[in-house]
This record gives sequence, C-alpha cells and structure tokens, in this order.
Amino acid sequence: MVYWESHEFLIPHIINSAERTLAVLMEIFKYTPSEKIIIFTNDYDDFGAAGTTSVPYNFIRLGISPLELDYENIPFNERLQWLISHELVHIIIGDCVSKPESLARTFFSKVPPEQDNPLSVFYSILTNFDRYSPDWHQESIAMFIETWLNGGFGRLQGSFDEMFFRSIVYEGKSLALRKELETTVAPNSFLLQMQFYLYGARFGAFLSCEFGAERFIDWYRKSKTWGFDRYDKKFKEIFGITLDEAWRIFIQTEKLFQLQNIERLSQSAKTYSRSLSTTALGWVTRPMLNSTGDIIYFGSHAPHELANVKALRLLTRRLENIATLPTPRLVQVAATAIDPDAGLVFYTTNNNLFHRDLWVFDPHTKIKRKLFENIRVGDLTTCAAKRELWGIHHTQGQVVIVYSEFPYLEFKTTAKLPFGITLQHLSVSPSGKWLAGTMHSSDGSQRIIIINADSLKSEREFEYVSVSDQGNPEHPSWSQDNQRLYWNAYVNGVSNIYRFDLDSKSVHAISHTIRGFFHPLKLKSDSLFVFEFTSEGFIPTIIPDKDASYLPAITYYGNTLFEKEKDLQNWQVAYDNDDPPTVYDTSTYRGLKEIKIQSLIPVISGFQDQLVAGYYGHLGDPLLTHDIRFEFGISPRPVSDYMPRYHLNFHYEYKKYLGMAIQHNSSSFYDLFNSRKKSSPYSRISVNYLKYWMYDLPHKIEQRNELSAYLGVEEINDNTTPVEYPDFLIFESTLESTDLRRSIGSVDYEDGLKWWVTLATAHINPQNFIHLGNLHFAIERYSTVLFPHNVFVFQIAAGTSYTNGGMPVGKYYFGGFANRLLENEPVQQYRKVLRYPGLPIYAEPAENFIKIGIEEKLPPLRFKNIFWGSHFLSHADASIFSQGLVTGLTFDRAWINTGMQINFNFRHWFNLESTLSFGCAKAWRHNEDSFEWFISFKPLKN
Repeated sequence: MVYWESHEFLIPHIINSAERTLAVLMEIFKYTPSEKIIIFTNDYDDFGAAGTTSVPYNFIRLGISPLELDYENIPFNERLQWLISHELVHIIIGDCVSKPESLARTFFSKVPPEQDNPLSVFYSILTNFDRYSPDWHQESIAMFIETWLNGGFGRLQGSFDEMFFRSIVYEGKSLALRKELETTVAPNSFLLQMQFYLYGARFGAFLSCEFGAERFIDWYRKSKTWGFDRYDKKFKEIFGITLDEAWRIFIQTEKLFQLQNIERLSQSAKTYSRSLSTTALGWVTRPMLNSTGDIIYFGSHAPHELANVKALRLLTRRLENIATLPTPRLVQVAATAIDPDAGLVFYTTNNNLFHRDLWVFDPHTKIKRKLFENIRVGDLTTCAAKRELWGIHHTQGQVVIVYSEFPYLEFKTTAKLPFGITLQHLSVSPSGKWLAGTMHSSDGSQRIIIINADSLKSEREFEYVSVSDQGNPEHPSWSQDNQRLYWNAYVNGVSNIYRFDLDSKSVHAISHTIRGFFHPLKLKSDSLFVFEFTSEGFIPTIIPDKDASYLPAITYYGNTLFEKEKDLQNWQVAYDNDDPPTVYDTSTYRGLKEIKIQSLIPVISGFQDQLVAGYYGHLGDPLLTHDIRFEFGISPRPVSDYMPRYHLNFHYEYKKYLGMAIQHNSSSFYDLFNSRKKSSPYSRISVNYLKYWMYDLPHKIEQRNELSAYLGVEEINDNTTPVEYPDFLIFESTLESTDLRRSIGSVDYEDGLKWWVTLATAHINPQNFIHLGNLHFAIERYSTVLFPHNVFVFQIAAGTSYTNGGMPVGKYYFGGFANRLLENEPVQQYRKVLRYPGLPIYAEPAENFIKIGIEEKLPPLRFKNIFWGSHFLSHADASIFSQGLVTGLTFDRAWINTGMQINFNFRHWFNLESTLSFGCAKAWRHNEDSFEWFISFKPLKN
C-alpha cells in the first residue's frame, strides 16, 4: 500500500478487502503472484475510479472519491472493495505466465513498449503475451468476476446494459460485430470505450450461459505448455467453434432475448411522448427551466461536436449552443444549475480530471466568470426564493453538503457524511425548505431522500426521510408548488418516471416506456420534460404528468445466467469493515528504495553507417519519482578508424519535471533505416526543468528550460551543416500555452489556441566565448468549419537572431517535411516552425523570418473491416496546406508553398498503433521552384 497520510483511516479496510478478494481469485485462477501487488490511493479526481497495469509492475491506482450514480451505469456496493475486485482480475490475467513468458521474464523482466527502441515491442509480447488482446476481451472477465464477487453488483446485472441492448433491437439496428467495435463503433459513439465494457460483459455472460462459467474462465487461465495461446486460437480449442461464429450466435441470442423483453413491455400501452429533437444529444446534464418557463438549459456531450450548454426553446424546438463545456465527464458531463430570477447558469469545468472549478454564465450578456477554483463542488441546485446555491463537496473520499448565498462568494459547510455514504443529484424545493437527493450506501442500496434544509444549516446533522428505495431511484426534482417530487427508477427493469405526493405520502408511476426516461422536470402545464434514452444518446421529450396503468417487468440476462450457475453465489466476498486489520508496518515512501528494473533487453541500433549492438534499460519506481533510461553499445565493425566504437545514451527524470542527460556518440535505432542520420560523433551533457504556470485543463501554460554542453561537434542539423567551433553551450527556454479541444470522433485537435515563445542563447569557444542568440514566437488557431471534424488551422510565426557574423549555430534553417523513412517524431512535422515542405531539409538559412500558414485537415475516414490477424487499418486522415515564408525581412526572398499529407493509422495487437504517411509539396520563389515528396512509417505512438 502506498497512500497519502490523510487516507490512513481507509488502509485497514483496503488491505482486508484486497486480501479477501485475492484469496478467492487465487483459487479461481490457480494463481500465485509473481511479485508484490502495489495499491496506490489517490484523491486526484472528484469522482472515484481505478486503473491497473501489470507491466512493468503489478500496480493499482485506486481513487477514493465517490463513484458516479447516474443511470445505474455501474452497479456497485462498497465501492473500494468493488473497484479492487475488478482491478485484481486484470492483475492476475496480466501477471500469470506460460513457460515461455516465465523464461523471458527471467532475462528481460516485464517489458513495456518503448518509443526509444521499437525492438522493445518484440520483448513486450514475449514477456506479456496476454496484454495484447482487445479491450472487450480483457474487460469481459473482469466484469464477470466483479459481479459475482460482490453478490451480483456489477455490469452483468446492470439495468443500463439491458437498456442499451434493448434500445438497439427496439430501434431496428444491428448489434456490432467484434471487429466493428474497434474500428467504427466505439470511436464514433457517445459511449466511447464504454462500448468495450458493454459488449465484453454481455459476451462473457452469453458464453457462460451457453457453455458454462468454468469453460469461460478456462479461456483466461494460463496453460503451462511451451506455446503461446492467442486469445482467438485458444477460444476455438475450448469452445469448439471460432470466435467469429460464437459472436454471431451471441448477436442472434441477444436479439431474441431483447425481442422477448420488448414483447413483455408491449403488453401495456406506452406513455405518449413528444420528441423535441430529431437527433440524439449524447450524454446530458440535469435540465433547468428559466423563469418564464419557455427555455430549458442543459449540458450536452455528443459525438462530432464540442461539449456545451444548450438552450432549448420549447415553443419552436430550436436548440442553441450558449456556452462551451471544457473537460466534460463521459457520463455526468458536468454539474449545472440555474438562478432563474437572475438568469444565471452555473456549470463546472475540470469534470474529468483533477478538481472542479465553478463558473457562472449570463445567457443574455454572454459574459462568463469563474466563481471558485478547485472547489470540488458538484450536484448543483439553486433556490430562487432564498437565492441559495447548494452542492456536494468531495474531499478525502467523503461527501459534504455545502451551500452559498447570493452573491455566491463562499460556500458554507453543513453536514459531512460517513465514508461509504454517497449523496448526489441534489434538488432544492422552490421554497428552499427541502432538499432531495440520491443516497447510495455500502450495501448497494440506493434511495431518494428528503432533508430539511433549514435544520441542516442550523444543526449541521445529516437527518433524512427515505421516500423510495425501489429500482435504484435517481435524479429527483420538485414541482413549483413544493408538493410533488419526481424521479426516475428501474422498478420494472426499465427507467420510468415516478411521483411522490407529499400530502398523501404516496408514490405513483407516471410513465411506461420501452427504452428509458430520465431527468424529469415539471413544466407549468400538466406535462413533464424528460430525456429519453436511445442507443445514440438522449433525446429531449415531453410526456404527460399522468399515472401509468401497468408496468410489465423485463428479465435480466444476468438472472438467466445465475439460474444456470448457482455456484457463482459461493464466490461472494463478504464486506465487513469491522474485521481486525492485517498487521503491517508503515514508513515514508522512498522512491530510490522502490526502483526496479522495468526492462533490460539486448538491442541493435545505428550510428552513421555502422551497426551498434548493445543493451537498452529502463528503471524506475512505481510513482515515477525516479525514471532512468539508458542504452549503451559497441560498434563491432567501425566503418573507419576515425569512427567511434563506444556509444552511450543516458536519461534521468525526477518527478517528471527535473531531468538530466548524458550522451556520448549516441546511437539511434531509427538510423538503421534512414539515409538522413541524427547520430553524430560528439558528447552532450544537459539538464532540464519543466514548470507549469497553469494546469487548468484544457488550458495549460508550461515553461521548458534546458542547458546543454556540447563537446566535439563537427556538424549540426542531422550532419548537414559544418560548424567552426566544436565546443559550445546552449540555453533554451520555451514558454508555451495550450488551450485545445477535440470532440468525440476526431483524430486531432479541432478548436482552440496554442502559442509559444522560445529564447535560445549559444556560447561558443570556451577559450574566448562568442555569444549568439535567437528569439521566435508562433501562434496556432484551430477551428472547425463547414462540417464536423473539418478543421482549419491558421499559423503565424516570426523570429530574429544574432549570429555574430553569420555563425551557423545561431541561425534558423528552414526546409522539408522532415519525416524520415522510419520515424519517431510526430507525423505532422510540417506544422513545426522550421519545417517548410517543398524545399530540401535545412536548405533555407535565415537570421530573421516571418512565416504564415493555413491548413485544412479533412474529417477522418474510418475503415470498417480491413484486418490482418491482430492488425487492422483504423482510419486515414488528410491535410492540405499552404505556407508563406519571408527570410531576411525582404520580400524578394519570399517563398510560397502548397502541399498535402495523408496518414494511415494502423492498430497492432489491439494495444499499439503505427502510422504510414505520404506527403508531397511544391515551393515557388520568383523563377525558382522546388518539389519534395516522402513516405514515412512511424512504428509507435508518442
């Protein structure tokens, strides 16, 4: 366990949960850990989550904040034990070894893929074979085990999953084939990677239902043979049919199962509904009604557009985007609320990473301002009568109810809830007397509760009245007369709307639908605004506020499985926070003590025209306090007596912001394949420092500083430009601001601004220093034009230098795409300031320059079914650009170019990607012209 001191109260429970769960899993998988399993607790995010890797460590990142409750997307009980049970399955699947893997790990450790040397991919597959399978395959077993270890709380028993597959069948659409999931379905869906969880869980349940749970688990157990069992090959050996055949049967079975549920639901008349939009809007936030009752505001995160706050005019059904929503969460999007009398809309940013900020926006003046930074408050609701803004504050894994009075300058604390009790979806009554919310407990129960707001403020005690605990109720909202409370719940397995009458204390079902209604909002007429779920997102809808007659119940596929596999109940790991803790010692985390070898592999590389044989190593500790990478080698056959034989490349980083490097005749794997070599016979010692002046995603401002000493340099610019003095110092500092965003379905940034300023100084000839320097800036503006993912990029850059009579080290050198045949740099190098496609590389020296560029990046073309075994073509994208370059500040030296580049993106073993690029450009100046083309392959993603 590695944890912050403030988390110490949770450590006994986490250790007990992990030990109990691991004991069951070791029995199921016949597994013994090969090394210690590290659990690192953190509170970096306002909502809980966990992530796992077994390469190069068995490492679990455990976020202790409350989980999201929305839509029963994740059915869970005690959240930390639930998360641990899921992540430990990933650890076991990744850590288990066959005989060849065990032997390989003895020599090389568990090797991760390394950008520095693509040969690491070969060693990574050799030492971690099961890591290279589809996401749905990896998540399928984790969700299967997670459900039964937690007594049925998990995706296999989830209402959201039933709703998703039922909606696809009800809408007459086809379920995705397994290859389509990777290529076209997940990248363009509002669900994104959640598609892998949905299909993975469902396919695992199908296999267990049809062939038995034991055979399904056998698919993941490691054989002790000397062979490598690829997941699809092993599937046929165990189940007797191919994976594609089984998937087609799964689709047919799922369709039949959902048709039966739809038939059951159709026994009762559906509630009349009127859609207010012809297109689905992806994920949505709580709807908010303005003071006149004719406009509804809500947040939306849909494919092919940036997340935003929308205004829906009820009379005309017109939708307008009124404010942007940077950093949306995948499910909850953001927390939103409205002060109807003041006409102010509140919303949160930093919703998917780190701590939330709270903003206020005036739709009339279009003015927005930040109210609170890093406030960690969400689930917002306002009381117009008292001008109060209520919310939920998350801190150290616990929930605190807070409120702010107009003019909203500070939040005041009321009650802090015990750990394990989650309260979300706050809704304050119009009078301000009552607070309603969704409360979730560690036993998995969920209920709508009502709290006396006045008593809460005065007594600071959490006392409530339970209204309903049926069907995982959520999203409560009040009628304007304070007498009725509405919510949605899966009482019959389908999310319908329910009403509680405060006078009669009675609950009424007021809708019956096939797919699902959510987020009820009482309108001034006898109707309700709701969001209806579809397989492509939520649609704003109007339904009558009228009791439903009869709600037939659906059958859950998980229940069908459980009826066939009763022994699954024996897997349940009891939750008991009162167990005596395991005895353990504590000490301060020391990164140096925790350093271990991540990889140590024999490699080959190139130095000029000669081969280098050596070793590549990577060492570090789990928290990345210390990170060490090195490569040393020997040239067995130097091409001449003047060429060096020994080569060293050493890099060290401390906490990712302070680093140093030592290079001596540094070689490069990529020089084996390229005519333009980057390796050169010189030595370099450097130190670097990274400082963030702002880290408020998507906006960050960083400063990168580096001081380097070069010794024995003969040529610069990839060995193309001779220098007069071989020894010099260079200091470079770059201040860079990045505020860029992208939408679902994109492959590149689509909106925002990026700028940077770079100052560099050179000090040549230590015996009698000569001082040089240059300064340049660049600005890039991204915007989407005409249609989704069609991006226009405008760039302007300018620079000046002092070269002391034209010394090469101080100059700028323009030219070329710069993409080599085998490349490890970003594929779109033409966007770099010193690149100028059409001219030969480094062909245009300059002491001063102005450069202007425009680019249109076309929408990506995704390929549905171009596979070669475990490799496939994912998508292609193309860019057309034109640039103008003036050097020497005289227009008679001006160049104009135009060009294009096409990139084909490939995926390998479902975990790695590469890019094949083609480009050509032509440049003109007076009576002079130049043409350039290239083909380049980039084997790994940066």
